[in-house]
Amino acid sequence: KARHRELERSTMTAVMDVQGSGEQSEKGLRDDMLAVQTELRAVHAELGKAHRSHREKCSGTLAEMSRQQEEWTSKAQRRFDELEGLTAQSRLISVLTEHVDGLVRGVTAQELQAFQRETVDSVEWKLERCVQWLHGANVKLGLNPHGTMFSTDRFREVLFDEGQQQFSPSEPRSLSAAPLCREPVSSRRSSSARARERGRGRLAG
Repeated sequence: KARHRELERSTMTAVMDVQGSGEQSEKGLRDDMLAVQTELRAVHAELGKAHRSHREKCSGTLAEMSRQQEEWTSKAQRRFDELEGLTAQSRLISVLTEHVDGLVRGVTAQELQAFQRETVDSVEWKLERCVQWLHGANVKLGLNPHGTMFSTDRFREVLFDEGQQQFSPSEPRSLSAAPLCREPVSSRRSSSARARERGRGRLAG
């Protein structure tokens, strides 16, 4: 019986030692599990924070890309509308009409200038012929001496009363001869010949 009791005591002691070591091991495991859980919570929080930051960044990038796409689309639409307006039939007709109008105006201005030059030359030629005829008549009537030449400018002054201040009231209003013309005789004769040839060409036409 004594041995049995000693064995029972030793067994109880061993069981108590095992229980104590088991409790210590369990306590250590719990502490380790708590530490691991704390680390896992921290990692999870970091991952959540990083995920939210990445999601916000992606959302901002997508919003910016969407805005730029809308701007590019509207700009392309405006350019397309402008191109369509420039290439429209009415616009092309308007541009062509303006171009043709400019060409017609240029040609008309050139023709008008040529006609004015020809008309002025013809009138000057006829006026010079009239002046020569009147001077010849005055020479025949004895109003102008022989060997003088009558100035066309002087004829204009007398005809349009521009030289009225040069005459006195008692002077006769006859065509008087001018001692000198304002242009050389050779140049006047050459211009008269050219004007005479133009006038003959018109009469022949």
